[in-house]
Amino acid sequence: MNDKYVELFLLNITDALDKSKETKLTKLISEYRLSKLKKFVFREDYLRSFYAECLLRFILCQKLELANSNINILYTKYGKPYIYGENIKFSISHSGDWVMVAISNMPVGVDIERIHHKDTYIIEKIFSSDEKKEIYENFDVSDEKYYELWTLKESYMKFTGLGFQLPLDQCEFKKTSHGYVLENYNQLQFRSFRLMSDYMISVATFVGIYVNTLNIVKPSMIYDYFWRN
Repeated sequence: MNDKYVELFLLNITDALDKSKETKLTKLISEYRLSKLKKFVFREDYLRSFYAECLLRFILCQKLELANSNINILYTKYGKPYIYGENIKFSISHSGDWVMVAISNMPVGVDIERIHHKDTYIIEKIFSSDEKKEIYENFDVSDEKYYELWTLKESYMKFTGLGFQLPLDQCEFKKTSHGYVLENYNQLQFRSFRLMSDYMISVATFVGIYVNTLNIVKPSMIYDYFWRN
């Protein structure tokens, strides 16, 4: 494998554990995450946030060969999570039934979105004139262009760590024969693909970095890893 890499991990929240095992998993996660979980009204929102950190810790413990108690997840002022002093980068996203984590030894951003309907307000607010043209040309037949461009922008926002502080009107993607590229940023590469028929995923990283296939992790695998003894 290329020594510069991105690994992608997915977990489906519909595979959720029973209540007793889920309660045990709460012992893994940070006080910061626990405080956020208490604010959720809907079960699906709770599970996405809960399993996002469980999945991340499951991966980090193996990659860094550390006990979970030694995994200290910090956050920048814009909310990007990171591990201080370790040569490992990650990005988290979730939508619908899926939680996703991208792990790399280089900066990375990932976004997953469930394809359901286009939002004309968002189209007018965040997309460039050329991007809007491409979306509207396919408006009646497909939501794919909308979600591909939206996840591309989100992946770049997460790559930079700026989130919605990034001026999206300055983040314009152009279609080429090899896919989309970010205008004036030829040192970056972007990859978009469908998960089944109803989810779109985009990954942002530097040119030349190998992006591997998806790894599916079940909640039971996380539970067994930490409580197999």
